[in-house]
Amino acid sequence: MRARDKMISFRLPLQQYERFRALCFTMGIQSVSELARAAVDKLIYEPGSYDLSPAKLESRITRLENQFNMLARELKGARPDDNAPLESSGMTVGPK
Repeated sequence: MRARDKMISFRLPLQQYERFRALCFTMGIQSVSELARAAVDKLIYEPGSYDLSPAKLESRITRLENQFNMLARELKGARPDDNAPLESSGMTVGPK
């Protein structure tokens, strides 16, 4: 690992810090500092991955609904390319 010569410091509430520590433990990350470095790297090198705009969220939800409906059809024995809505089976997702 290369030497680090700059430091960034910030404060956060104890509860948030404890959640970060628990996340580190769960993910096998050595420290909260390493978690913070990884998160900042992701923001810098994958800026679109944190787009939480309403349009982006709606697009992701629609994609997930489509995938769920396809899986539900497959579980029911229907052909995956069958585009019939699942309303009649009671297996729809999303607002009515």
